[in-house]
Amino acid sequence: MSAGDPILRLPPELTLRVLDFAPVSSLANLTAVSQAWHNFIDVIHQEAIYSKRTGTTGPHGSEDMTKGSSYSQYLESAESSKSLCQRQALLSRSWHSDRPMTTQTVLEPCGGGYFQFRADFSRRFFISTSEKDMEIRDITLELALHTGR
Repeated sequence: MSAGDPILRLPPELTLRVLDFAPVSSLANLTAVSQAWHNFIDVIHQEAIYSKRTGTTGPHGSEDMTKGSSYSQYLESAESSKSLCQRQALLSRSWHSDRPMTTQTVLEPCGGGYFQFRADFSRRFFISTSEKDMEIRDITLELALHTGR
């Protein structure tokens, strides 16, 4: 963490206010920059940051979410405001693309790894890859068809 890092120089309230203007994709990028940003966004202030973007004041099961009738089953199973925010972003991105998004890439913060997931609905396969491994699973039977390199 450098001396010019806003986490060191600004009070948390001001940093939170600045993050209000950042798109969700920028938040995801910031969590991968350093352990300090990851802790600030995903550990210490996770509900405060993500609940503003989902239009709720708490995770699934809280008063705000149970009153709404517009959430699909896909969004209802979210366990936190961050999870709900991720699902809304994926749903929006898929909805606005020419065809559904079937690949999801996950970058773990601070060099934790790179993972990619892809569902092949026509063949009923789910493929997950990482830097060290690959797995192919049958969606219907939930069996591992191939594991390893």
